[in-house]
Amino acid sequence: MADLVDITNRSMYVKMYRRFFQQLPTGALICDLERRCIACNDVFTRQTGYQESALVGRDIGMLLLTDDDTVLSACLRSLLEISTPQRIKASLLCVNNSRIECHLLIGSMTNEQGQVESLLLQVEMPLVMAGQHFREVFEYATELLYLLEVTEDDRFRYLEVNRAFEQSTGLPRERLIGTYVGDQVSDLESHVLRQHLRQCLNESVMIEGEAELRLPAGVRIYRWTLVPVIDDNGRPYRIVGLSRDVTEQRRHERKERLQLEIFQSLAHGAPLMLCLERIVCFIEQLCPELRSSVMLVDERARCLRTGPAPSLPAAYLQAVDGIPIAEGVGSCGTAAWRREMVAVENTATHPYFESFRDLTERAGLRACWSEPILDLDGRVLGVLAVYLDRPALPAAEHLAVVRQASNFCTIAIRRSQAERTLRESEQRHRDIFNNSHDALFLLEVTEDGGFRNIEVNPAFERMIGMSRAELIGKTIDETVPQAVAEVANAKYRRCIAAGKVTEEEVELDLPAGRRILHSTLVPVRDRFGAIYRIVGITRDITEQKARATALQESKTLLRELAARREAELEEERKRIAREVHDELGQLLTSLRLNLNLLAREFGPQLPALGERTKMMRDIVDSTIQSVRGIATELRPAVLDMGITSALDWLVQQFSSHSGIVATLDMDDEIKLDDARAVVVFRVAQESLTNVVRHAQAERVKVSLHQCGCDYRLSIEDDGVGFDTGEACPSHSFGLLGMQERALTLGGTLQLNSEPRRGTRVELVIPMAPGMTACREM
Repeated sequence: MADLVDITNRSMYVKMYRRFFQQLPTGALICDLERRCIACNDVFTRQTGYQESALVGRDIGMLLLTDDDTVLSACLRSLLEISTPQRIKASLLCVNNSRIECHLLIGSMTNEQGQVESLLLQVEMPLVMAGQHFREVFEYATELLYLLEVTEDDRFRYLEVNRAFEQSTGLPRERLIGTYVGDQVSDLESHVLRQHLRQCLNESVMIEGEAELRLPAGVRIYRWTLVPVIDDNGRPYRIVGLSRDVTEQRRHERKERLQLEIFQSLAHGAPLMLCLERIVCFIEQLCPELRSSVMLVDERARCLRTGPAPSLPAAYLQAVDGIPIAEGVGSCGTAAWRREMVAVENTATHPYFESFRDLTERAGLRACWSEPILDLDGRVLGVLAVYLDRPALPAAEHLAVVRQASNFCTIAIRRSQAERTLRESEQRHRDIFNNSHDALFLLEVTEDGGFRNIEVNPAFERMIGMSRAELIGKTIDETVPQAVAEVANAKYRRCIAAGKVTEEEVELDLPAGRRILHSTLVPVRDRFGAIYRIVGITRDITEQKARATALQESKTLLRELAARREAELEEERKRIAREVHDELGQLLTSLRLNLNLLAREFGPQLPALGERTKMMRDIVDSTIQSVRGIATELRPAVLDMGITSALDWLVQQFSSHSGIVATLDMDDEIKLDDARAVVVFRVAQESLTNVVRHAQAERVKVSLHQCGCDYRLSIEDDGVGFDTGEACPSHSFGLLGMQERALTLGGTLQLNSEPRRGTRVELVIPMAPGMTACREM
């Protein structure tokens, strides 16, 4: 057994290779100069079955036949003398005693002083197997992998990239393969990338570094590793690249540093303009493609004044200084007016920039996003303007940074304006208090449990019918009649007992007359948690209640009128149907009999008359059928035989005419009065008509049952259904008609449907007064 070696303290330079080592698409070993294994990657483990722990510290000769081991030793000695990578053919022994015929590519690994410290052995498998392993590792690696070909003119062409590369950069594989490194970035970035690649190529060593690139996916920061691929002649002809996207990590570090600077400025009481300038730098350093400025509100002139904007031209700032806060005045004036973000994608075409178009064009500003800086009470303190040199709308990362910067601006401006804001806030609340249409009052809870007025607004004075001077400092018992005071005091005590906002409606006889009041009471606690004041908001809803009552009475009258009209219409249909069926039917029948007699008496002698009478009989027969159909449409005669027979006839007619399978399920001997029978029949008739028109159904089930003291009619189909949330009931007159029929009898009609899950119409009407006792549910 080979001697075990303690490699715990081996050079840190070897560890630098570990990350790339594990990403190699081929099996690989690292060994020291005495041929003892230091590490193996996961691909090697899958190929041979050996675990890394079983190999570390052991001579790698255990993996080879004797002859191959001899060749390996010779190659290692040659490698140490001339530092040229070697390739040998070998049989690799697996843990299960099987063999893998392969090539071993042997290269040296040097430390920072250029001294050979360890050896790297890569297992080159037969083409099919190697390709399979390569594709598996390469394609599904979490880090960015790419293979570059060195062209004759010392350029670097993409041969392959993995999925992680495409996703991170936003560059699809089909667009990259065959193109050259640097074609997708700026000239400066391209120059830096090529320098690193040439260094890796010329020195034939692995190099690492970090780069920030502007890509279709945005500005990204990568930590990269480049490894040269050596050919049989010892010359590098390809470069394998491995990169890790550290954008979020670096951005987070930068963000933390910038936030700390802002917080320190605020904590140390730095001047407002210095704080705002650091906030602008916060945006521009996190998103280098943006240019920013802060505009502050001038309350007296109702306009915006320019603040810190280190990246914008002075001429532009001077021109936009003092723009009005109004709709359509640039994106900043509009954002301040609306109190919401306004994002202008293209300043060259947007109407908000019509007056500033030449100005923005000269300044190279093609997009502008303006975020209002709002106080906690919603007051606009300023606007944070963000510009871009190309037309675009803000991305999610831009919105997050801008809104965080807006919050910083709010804190900075509030700190500098604290005293003035406090005075203005007090005045605003006083204006709101005095000008509110609702009655506002503030009560103090006295030591004996009473309630004293300490503030009222003019609306409260008008509602009570007393002046402020008569109310302030007096208790409720001293200002209103005893009956009113008892009601009011009880209401205030309930608020204190609940310990939360309460709402009540009361009807009181006040000096201003009998009024209906809706009160909202808000308890106010002291620092010990005890309720010591009550804020009251009272609205006089007397007129509103009167209008609501009148509206409800009007609706009731209209519904009664509609019910009466429907009953009269149904009775008229019944009368007309009977007259059409009886009178007109009898006349047509008599006419047909006379035609038969005429044909029988004169037909043999006059053949032409016989043919004419036959044609007339056919016309009469057709007319009789039409009369019967009209009578049935007006009111089916079967309805007079009871709802059971009527529904059975209706379902049979529906099935025969539509071709849709329909079934009927009813309680035995169910009986309805004429009014309920008509409603049930008409709702079923209208529902089945809708099924034919809209449902595209194959089956329909109609059921009628007595449930307790109600009758329940259900029509359910298996059709396409629809979204009831998107339906417009105001235009569904059939549905409205069914609902009104149900309401006239004190019932309800429900419609349940979902796309591709059919429709169910359910009518529930109560039994007629005086009917048999309710059936148990």
